[in-house]
Amino acid sequence: MPAPSMHAPIRGTERQVGPGILSERKLVTILFADIVDSLRAIEGVDPEEAHALLSATLDAMAQAVRAYGGSVANTMGDGIMAVFGAPLAQEDHAMRACHAALLLHDWVAGIRPGSGRVAVRVGLHSGEVAIGTAPAEISATGAAVHIASRLQQLAAPGRTVLSAETSMLVQAEMLTEPLGRFALKGLERSVDLHRLLGPLPAQPRPEHRRQASFVGRGAPLAALLEAHAAALQGRGALLAVSGEAGIGKTALVERFLAARPPAARLVRGAAERYLSAAPFQPLRALMLDLLELHQVAPEERRAALLARLQVLDLTPEISAPPLLELFDLASADAEWARLGAQQRRARMAASFAELLLRESRHCPLLVVLEDLQWADSATIDLLGLLARQLGTHGILLLLTHRPEFQPPWADSPIFRALRLDRLDEEETRALIRHQAGAGLLPLLERRILALSRGNPLFLRESINALIEAGMVAPGPAGAPAATLPDPETIAIPRSVTAVIAERIDRLAPDAKAVLLAASVIGTQFSLDLLARLTREPPERLPEQLRILERAEFLRSVDPAAGLYAFDHALFQEVGYATLLKANRRRLHEAAFLALRQRQREPEAAQVESLAFHALHGELWEEAFRLCWRAGRRAAARYAHREAAHHLENALHALGQADPDGLRLESALELRLELRAASLPLLRLDRVGGLLEEARQLAQRLGHRDQLARITGFLAGHAYLTRSAKPSEALCREALQLCREGTDPNLRIAPSLYLAQALYGLGRYGEVLRVLNPVLRNLDAGLPGAALGLPVRPLLMGWYWLAIAQAELGRFAPARQLCERMLTIADELLPFEYIYAETAAGFVLMLEGQMAAAREASARALAAADERDIAFIIPVLGSQLGYQMAATGQAAEGVALARRGMQAAERIGVYAGRSRWCARLAEACLAAGLPEEGMAHAETALRLAEAGEETGYVCSALRLRAKARLWRGGSAEAARQDLLQAAETARRLHIGPALAKAQLDLGLLERMLGRPGPARQHWRRAEAGFRRLGMEVWAGEVAARRDRSDIGPAALTGSAE
Repeated sequence: MPAPSMHAPIRGTERQVGPGILSERKLVTILFADIVDSLRAIEGVDPEEAHALLSATLDAMAQAVRAYGGSVANTMGDGIMAVFGAPLAQEDHAMRACHAALLLHDWVAGIRPGSGRVAVRVGLHSGEVAIGTAPAEISATGAAVHIASRLQQLAAPGRTVLSAETSMLVQAEMLTEPLGRFALKGLERSVDLHRLLGPLPAQPRPEHRRQASFVGRGAPLAALLEAHAAALQGRGALLAVSGEAGIGKTALVERFLAARPPAARLVRGAAERYLSAAPFQPLRALMLDLLELHQVAPEERRAALLARLQVLDLTPEISAPPLLELFDLASADAEWARLGAQQRRARMAASFAELLLRESRHCPLLVVLEDLQWADSATIDLLGLLARQLGTHGILLLLTHRPEFQPPWADSPIFRALRLDRLDEEETRALIRHQAGAGLLPLLERRILALSRGNPLFLRESINALIEAGMVAPGPAGAPAATLPDPETIAIPRSVTAVIAERIDRLAPDAKAVLLAASVIGTQFSLDLLARLTREPPERLPEQLRILERAEFLRSVDPAAGLYAFDHALFQEVGYATLLKANRRRLHEAAFLALRQRQREPEAAQVESLAFHALHGELWEEAFRLCWRAGRRAAARYAHREAAHHLENALHALGQADPDGLRLESALELRLELRAASLPLLRLDRVGGLLEEARQLAQRLGHRDQLARITGFLAGHAYLTRSAKPSEALCREALQLCREGTDPNLRIAPSLYLAQALYGLGRYGEVLRVLNPVLRNLDAGLPGAALGLPVRPLLMGWYWLAIAQAELGRFAPARQLCERMLTIADELLPFEYIYAETAAGFVLMLEGQMAAAREASARALAAADERDIAFIIPVLGSQLGYQMAATGQAAEGVALARRGMQAAERIGVYAGRSRWCARLAEACLAAGLPEEGMAHAETALRLAEAGEETGYVCSALRLRAKARLWRGGSAEAARQDLLQAAETARRLHIGPALAKAQLDLGLLERMLGRPGPARQHWRRAEAGFRRLGMEVWAGEVAARRDRSDIGPAALTGSAE
């Protein structure tokens, strides 16, 4: 950007502030400039000459600011404060401020008082401020203003200091020098500062890689048409069009819909950003459309739904309850009411999938679902279910999403990803000529090329900005305006957000007010609701909407119903971000009141929308009630992430509605529900905090039952985040409280957590004594959610009982328990199946059936990965990793075991880490990594001893002995490790561990050339294995004993 003449500011940047522009939030750059030693400069100077000098200097500062489109907000004695990016938005506000600072220094340096010279110091900082405007002035308020002022004080004479935030914005075009970190007065944190040196030298443009053409998007369009043709022949497919905001996903879908033959029935939906926490939200409108219920009044939908299901040959008793819940219509089905949260969500997904599949038998379906990055987890799971079933049905499922969303069904054979990349230079030029005409001046074309960077929306908005700025006449010819400034001096925005912000600011005040009010409602809104949010007279509102349609901000979705939508979601986002919080709050409150008064939909059908507006409208009492209700709806569908989102909002709203903290019952219950939603999300720190707060509330209320329940939860949390020992103590405290309580089910959860802790402590016999009486009469249908557990209590109990039996060498009953777990595991509840297979893999591994163990563990891990059940990954990663290493795939086993350990560290889980570390050590030894194996063996032993996990100490000692020998270390030290392992196993009555220690001792004695002691240990080992029914291991004694090349590899594994 060349420096302008001092007396000729750039045309187009001096914008007059109109009286209708309201106060808004803006991302701006603040400039503070101050004359250095102004007193010395005018000392001894005639007062009139001093006035002329200071006035000329301040005028030069102001001229430099205005030359680059800034606004002088304040003149303070011998300095100024200026704002770039307000009152009207400028994407390159930081760049403009830097150019203005450089020009300011040059101009002020030319002012010479006598024989001296005036110098200024400048500070720049970029941040968000609240902008206030009046016909002749502008004000900016916020921390960014104070930071810029502090930076100006740190600058040397004739220099400009800028913050890291500003430096980052200009790094592509400005040269800066780091100055280090500085503490600023009034700011707690220190900040990185930079010195502005000047513009970077021009760089040649890189070659552009050829991308798929947007002008037609030939390849992706052909792929869509091909998939559509296959669907018409009964070969279903799942296609996802992805790309950054504005890249043309919606345009491609529209072109495809226009080009396809109309043989398939189209149903279409989209995810709403602020409704993303509502389970199955994108499917509600889609299902209403599919079932032809859109035009049916809510009170008549039940009967119409049942009739439609009969037409589709679907049993109403099975299919109706999930759909009634989706449409917020009460179901009288008693069996449905008894289902647990996870089962209900799974049944809903299965029912919706079946409905789509059944409808496709009558007519091929084209299902379009857009903006999947905002979809709830229940919808994502449903799409994954469909991905496994579409192949033989006449359905084309077409999705769009931004790149940050990663489809979990990417390995499905019917899935195809269509990535829309930015256009290359040739394609961009073609699109420019298509939209602006062939008569566009090359100078303007180059500016658009630099601005759009191959993004079609950027490009379209850039052309609109040029038209609105008077640089291009509207029309197909794209002729330049009669008077055209040098385009290189026009700061056209370089990001879509700024382009849209500038376009919004150029709207007439009334149209802009309507647009900003609509942005509060969401990406889609109705005319009647918008009318209640604006001050526009009802008879004028349609005209304002037509103005916004002509400007391509909005589009009419359903003229008869008065439904409109933003032409792009970014228009809504940028508009909303512009509003001051006070204005947002007022508009959200109006939206809430209007929605609540609408009679077309019951409150249950719009609870998420009502909760959203009540929360942001700061109607705290209503927000508390509605957010809690929305959270419970999400939890009932097993949508943990969405439930946690709503419940966190409910907790915040309760704090505002009850600042004195008097509603203890609600505060307690809400925290326990939030804990249940947060635990599967592995937010362990948050869970711990919620439980401590809940315990204090229960103590204040004197609730013995709740205190017992919470103490049990604290025990389970202590096992995960600390160790088994404190968990045991808390379990016993909880059980003592249960004896004083009134609910007989209170004992179940702390008993299960106690069994878990005892297992970690190696007291396997006690595990059996604790669990057997609890499980004896436990109802198999009792859901885990009723007790705050992640899985049905019977299955959780059987899991710990099975692996404890296996540790004691009782493999037959352990296998039977695993088989029973697999028998009763609900296929719609994947964690139940994963739990059962994990237990089976462990039992078979201890028994010595390594191939079968590996198969079971692999099935469990595949299911866990498919369902993104992260908290089981440390267990399964280490377990399967060891099993792979033991069956000839050492390198793959090491990688998997490392994954398990990394997952444990990332999650913050400590219980069992010593065993997982030992399995990683074993895999490393098998892969020929003795040093790493020894390091992990030492860590495993240290962790086991620190956590008093005595059972794990046995295996860790055997492992360290093996690692010592593998590395060529002391045989005597290894022998002492094995003797200590044997003694620990004997003391704890862990038969398998004792027999394996004896086997290893025999092998070590043989290696040392002492056959007599070796035979004694082997006899004891074989007898122990046979006594325990471990025939595979009894055979292993002879097999390993008779090997001619006995070495460290012959010793047993720590996880065997």
